Amino acid sequence: LYGRQGPVDALIYAKRATGDAYQDGNGRTVARTGADLNSEALKLGAEFGDWRAELGAIRFRDDALRPYRANFTGTIGGRPVPETRRYALEQSTQTLTLRRTVADGLLDPEIRIARSRNQLDTVDLPTPDAPVPDFNNGDADTVSVVLQNRMTVHGVELTAGLDNYRTRATYDGVFRGTAAAFREDRTTTGLFLQGRGTAGDIDYSAGLRHDFSRFTGAGGQRLDTDGTSANAAATWHATDTLRLNAGWSTVFGGTQLASVYELDAPYVAPEAYDALEPTRARNVVMGVEWQPGATTLGAELFQTRIDGVRKGLVSRDLESRGFRLSARRDWQGGFAALRYSDTSVELDGQPASSFDLRELGTVPGGMLSLEARHAVMAGLTLGGVIQHAIEEDGQGVDVDGDWPGYTVVDVFAEYEPAAFRNVTLRAEVNNLFDRAYADRATYGADFSTVVQQLEPGRSIALTADLRF
Repeated sequence: LYGRQGPVDALIYAKRATGDAYQDGNGRTVARTGADLNSEALKLGAEFGDWRAELGAIRFRDDALRPYRANFTGTIGGRPVPETRRYALEQSTQTLTLRRTVADGLLDPEIRIARSRNQLDTVDLPTPDAPVPDFNNGDADTVSVVLQNRMTVHGVELTAGLDNYRTRATYDGVFRGTAAAFREDRTTTGLFLQGRGTAGDIDYSAGLRHDFSRFTGAGGQRLDTDGTSANAAATWHATDTLRLNAGWSTVFGGTQLASVYELDAPYVAPEAYDALEPTRARNVVMGVEWQPGATTLGAELFQTRIDGVRKGLVSRDLESRGFRLSARRDWQGGFAALRYSDTSVELDGQPASSFDLRELGTVPGGMLSLEARHAVMAGLTLGGVIQHAIEEDGQGVDVDGDWPGYTVVDVFAEYEPAAFRNVTLRAEVNNLFDRAYADRATYGADFSTVVQQLEPGRSIALTADLRF
């Protein structure tokens, strides 16, 4: 529901999604994967004079029996665990923004206050041997305040301001009959200045900020650090058809919080955090794009190095590097685009396994994709995507498997009736050939003892959109 009355506008959204556990490409039901999701959103806006205030809130909730280990189906050998337990997940965000609607080039202020919270509670099922089951409650909560002003000076757009973030990670629960509770806190205050502009054939941006970070460990330990971050990027329009770009940044991250479920008794010891270092990321990217007419060719090299990545109570060094290639051809009524990327990842100078990379979000290997779309007749468009993951050798300590390759095809058809241009009918088939595969980002491919969670098999969807 949405609408406007005078200076006030509002939007309210709610969704309930349920469903059975899906089948993978082998026709096997992947247990405990059925949808059980509630989501709500609210957005309110009001204008008064030259100012506008906006309040936004969103929440997702999933509370159901899931696989005991949520990121894979099971293990071969190892400590026996039940097949399932209850996972209660809730994510919420609230944001309040106040800004001017009329800028004069020097005064365009904005105030933003936000809170985000992620709660994950797990409860084991009672058994005759344990009638009072174990449980784990994890809570990560962040409150932020940003004060900034945009201005234009001699054709350069500048954004200057300060921000403050307070993040708290807490855990409490009962594991194997023993109760425990732990907490880590971090407060960061930063001053920043970012500029963007154009000089002749060059678009550029550059920024500088300084952060003061205060970290409190589970046993009250204090780690106070500060550091400077900087970034610079430029795009050179060498000709009407050729663009070259480059970017660089160094980013101070302070002392990172642990994942809440990692908090444990050793974190309380006075010297527990002595080995931790503040994180520092260094990023470089260089690219070229050539667009002679309807053809676009692109290439990009990238490298990211993060020193002081936190893994438990030690600091590690992560490096990710690779390249991307792309080719696109546009024509009347459609286009086709071919993309290839290849990434290698090292931790402390050694190849990394999926276990090493669990919370780091970096996936190694090569990916090739082909996307196409074409209007075959007035109102009817056909298209699809072919994605191919290239087989990769497993690397890292204790690995005994490889990352398998796979090819997945998704296709669709869209129809807009001539008499109802505000209506779109869409039919799509994902995983057209019913392949049994685990997405490259899924944990455990390089360990033979891990039973990966496979993606859904052939899936068909029919939708109708009405725009008004």
